[in-house]
Amino acid sequence: MQNKPLLIVMLTYDDLTVKNAYEIFENCKNSKAEIFGFKEEPLSIPEMKRLFNYIKDNGKKLLWR
Repeated sequence: MQNKPLLIVMLTYDDLTVKNAYEIFENCKNSKAEIFGFKEEPLSIPEMKRLFNYIKDNGKKLLWR
């Protein structure tokens, strides 16, 4: 089995989700990156759900903490 590098694009800065996370994802969604991630802070639960669903609806996997 060959190991290949795995790129996880984190929509964060200084351990917080950036305010323009949607814009950054929009610019990267057609890249070869398969996994995107974000943090809970400073998003509300509805904002987290919306971002989660938007990323999934565009065929990407998620990592969040």
